[in-house]
Amino acid sequence: MGLDPFGPTTSSDDEDENMQMEMQMRGSDATGVEWRRQIHAHDNMDAQNTFGNWCSAVVVEVTSASVVVRYLNMNPCWNERLQRDSARLSLPSTHARNDSMPIKLGQLVHVFDDTQWREAQVTCVHPEEVRVSFADSPTQKWFAFAPPTIRPSEKQHTRRIRLTNPSYDHYAAALQRLDLGIVAVEGDGNCLFRSVSHQLYGDDRHHLLVRKFCMDYMELEKEYFEPFIVGDMPAFLRYVAHKRQDAVWGDDPELQAICEFYDRSAQVFAYDAQGGAKRLRTFHENIRRPSICLSFYGGGHYDSIVGRDHRPHLIPEPPGVYEARRLAIAQSKRWSDEEAKVLEMSRKEFGGMAMNLDAALTASLESYEAEVAQVIEAKDVQSVQEASELQHLQTEMLKSVAQQSEDELLQAALQASMDPYQHELEQALALSTQGMLPDAIVFDEDEAMQQAIQMSLMHTN
Repeated sequence: MGLDPFGPTTSSDDEDENMQMEMQMRGSDATGVEWRRQIHAHDNMDAQNTFGNWCSAVVVEVTSASVVVRYLNMNPCWNERLQRDSARLSLPSTHARNDSMPIKLGQLVHVFDDTQWREAQVTCVHPEEVRVSFADSPTQKWFAFAPPTIRPSEKQHTRRIRLTNPSYDHYAAALQRLDLGIVAVEGDGNCLFRSVSHQLYGDDRHHLLVRKFCMDYMELEKEYFEPFIVGDMPAFLRYVAHKRQDAVWGDDPELQAICEFYDRSAQVFAYDAQGGAKRLRTFHENIRRPSICLSFYGGGHYDSIVGRDHRPHLIPEPPGVYEARRLAIAQSKRWSDEEAKVLEMSRKEFGGMAMNLDAALTASLESYEAEVAQVIEAKDVQSVQEASELQHLQTEMLKSVAQQSEDELLQAALQASMDPYQHELEQALALSTQGMLPDAIVFDEDEAMQQAIQMSLMHTN
């Protein structure tokens, strides 16, 4: 399920530790302010990819406000535009390792399996393919490592937020002070439509119906919505067909279409570091009708927000009846004068706003990103570093013991030898200790030691 505002809270010791870590992160981020201003194309950096993992990256495009990064361990189809002040960007070699994987083994993802998106667990990662296992099947399967077939698990994203970041409690408490409460919906890719379904009917199970009529309306009003989608009209129709599928995420155009179709405004709340929660945007302003109230916490998941007056404003008819009537009105363009006026104003406002809700939320979610992404990654990096340091120490100890024994044998062989073989023995020792030879010679440390010992024995005989 989605986020649970009534789940266990952290102890005061944990809160103090989290606060100290967050302050350290903010301090270290402040040192990179000038670096962010000076980012240029072809610069190397560390960047957190869409799966939440830090990778080495290179800048391929820059604007005054954003950069496009290419993750060096991922196909260019995963190139991503990030804001310059995003917490997902960092100085090179501060978060990523040379052997960092774009997806961690055991990580939950969603894969498109034949006709539907399914949650799966990663078991093997190649540059062009990813192997996964399913909870309901013993068979593992390979999928192309590309956006059309694999994407982050929204369920894992929301669960990770709740378990690792106390700011969610701050967010929920701020909404409670406004006499609002969060009703969590499942993070299965349908969260926008589930949340709207709960807002309209008090039940999120009608999300497929909401999705269907939303896309029917967008297709009916294609002349208006087509410019908001990259490409021409055939590309827009492909977009609509894709968005009709179960578990495909909803975006700004779908939310605008929902507001127009149901003739309700939509208020979107998000996390705010100072106040806890902030209303960021209102779609389709309409004071005559009750609003659709949504939570967009963490930049990736919608939930329903309800107040005391939520239930009286539910649609009283069976799901589908009201929608069929509204679609007939839209097809005949029989809007009332007041509806037509609201629609005109709504479209003007929507046309002037950023087409990506993530971009519209950047300023308010900056503090959230710093507190969540950096704190989570700091813990991950610390764990990896500790394991790596232990392994490195053990490896160095074994090398030291082996090298000491080998050096003692070689030294004994050298001392037993005489001048006629001194040059050959010195060469063997140098090759053994350096561990390298010219390309034309096939020679290793064991051969060097054996040669030295044999020459020593020959001389003593």
